[in-house]
Amino acid sequence: MPSRPFAAAGLGGSIEVVALNYGRTLDDSRRYDPELGMRPVSDIAIQVIRALHTQLGLRLLVASNTRPGQDRRRALAAAGLGTCFAGVVQSHELRDLGKPYRGFFRHVQAVAGCAPGRLLFVGHNLLHDVLTPVELGMPAVLVGPVPPRGLPLGVQLPDIAVLPQLLVEGTDD
Repeated sequence: MPSRPFAAAGLGGSIEVVALNYGRTLDDSRRYDPELGMRPVSDIAIQVIRALHTQLGLRLLVASNTRPGQDRRRALAAAGLGTCFAGVVQSHELRDLGKPYRGFFRHVQAVAGCAPGRLLFVGHNLLHDVLTPVELGMPAVLVGPVPPRGLPLGVQLPDIAVLPQLLVEGTDD
């Protein structure tokens, strides 16, 4: 059977861990929750996270650029998703070492505890979420519209809702 590089390991692919950017990837851009100090997790992202974690058995991380005092764990807990994540990597906890710097992604890989090729990074920003992970040997998915100059590396999905399907079916790339 040919390798399916974007499929979940339990389904014959190579992906063991999915690291998800928070802002504009998981959050609800239409709402702001002052108690959380950020936008909450969107309803569709809640469904996607549950599918990745429970149905596909993937380990999940959140990897996000954050400000001091901003903690994505609060939003995940408020959405009932706290136990779905094996770790949360936030730039303010790394002394502001954030995306797109290689050190941030190396830290994400250390938290993931797997080879770079088994860690899928998912985000909305070509520079911050795709280019550096791919340079480091991690597959990456850009969520949202294709950039004006095209997508040189990785895979593009129209929205986060399609991610479980990608990890079930894989890709021929």
